[in-house]
Amino acid sequence: MNLEQIRFFITVVDTGSLSKAAEVLHKTQPAISIALKKLEESLGVPLLSRSKYRLELTPEGEKLLRHFRIMHRQQSILRSYASHLAAGIEKEVSIAYDVSTAADELFNVIKEVKSEFPMTELHVSGKERLGALNSLLKGEVDIAISPWLPTFLSFGDFETTVFSDMRLIDVLHRDLVDFDTSQGITKTRLSHIPQIMPKSFELDVDSDTVFFSDGISIIKTDDLFSQKALLCAGAGWGAIPEHLVEQELKSGILKKIVIEDLGGNAFVEVHVVRMATSSAGPVASRIWQLLHK
Repeated sequence: MNLEQIRFFITVVDTGSLSKAAEVLHKTQPAISIALKKLEESLGVPLLSRSKYRLELTPEGEKLLRHFRIMHRQQSILRSYASHLAAGIEKEVSIAYDVSTAADELFNVIKEVKSEFPMTELHVSGKERLGALNSLLKGEVDIAISPWLPTFLSFGDFETTVFSDMRLIDVLHRDLVDFDTSQGITKTRLSHIPQIMPKSFELDVDSDTVFFSDGISIIKTDDLFSQKALLCAGAGWGAIPEHLVEQELKSGILKKIVIEDLGGNAFVEVHVVRMATSSAGPVASRIWQLLHK
């Protein structure tokens, strides 16, 4: 049994006759008949009934046809994949993004690139607390999308470009508000309320310094889900990306506050980052191009 015999058999079934199959395959009818006979002999079962004017599938042929179609389809996929590799197109490309960022544009890019390069596996992972950048440093991913500070250049030889920006706002549960939120407030005024903040970062960045913690009353978490849940439960106040609490702000559960000591709310740049020393293939280059602004 070989794949050519299987292809002949499928074509005969689809066209309904040897003569039509011969036209499609550009083969003679005797050549197709011989191939089908050898296929039946190798399997030990008849595939086609020749007792009537029109060729018909035997019960065995009907059962095997589905498997033959799968084999034929896999052959086509294998050929495409081999051509894909021969052209230098990557087998897989990995992207990590920080879940604190608004990543809808990334997902649209992934969809577009997958349609252009269907044989390349795209691995997409969400990370927290600068984990995307750390994964890039460790060589686990090809591209990272992460909040960015110029000081991060000291961690590695990065190539980076702006992707978007992210607004960090300080929020407080409405039940804890005993002041006019349209006016600024000092951090001292909030000293009786716990500050909710990340436990640590995946990079060597001091979270206490980033979030201006005074260490008086603190709740630390290691994920954004818990941080948001604690804020919504009224466990304390803290800074969080505005887009993650839009609904809670609209409903009034959370109130935006401006802490004068901290200079108000802040915009943080989000960058697309890759290692400057990396050699990007066609797929990774295409992703970079589409994410590049």
